[in-house]
Amino acid sequence: MEQADIPHILENFKKIKAETNNTCPSPLTWDTFIDLYNKADKVAVEVINKACDYIIAGLTTLCNCFDPKIIFIGHEFSLLSDEVFAKLQTEVNARTIMSNHKSVKIVKSRRVERRRNTME
Repeated sequence: MEQADIPHILENFKKIKAETNNTCPSPLTWDTFIDLYNKADKVAVEVINKACDYIIAGLTTLCNCFDPKIIFIGHEFSLLSDEVFAKLQTEVNARTIMSNHKSVKIVKSRRVERRRNTME
């Protein structure tokens, strides 16, 4: 995976499932994927962890450039667990060069609409 957007996450999940001869839900939606992640599906957890690495790198760069107090993450990514958001916040704060030793808060924004991302 070279990107952490939803279509690439779903594509990577589907690819790994095929490579390991495991069945993949069809159609694969973000909601279905999140359900699998919440049920500790090994591949879903692996894919989210890898996506988090990319998100952490991007957020760290954002923090080093703009020094925000808070970052809101929304839309479909707001379905991710509180544990994922805690990991993002902890890792970004550990890697960011903050002025005055501040930390950034990473929170879920309110979801306005539910859009389905499908990978068939």
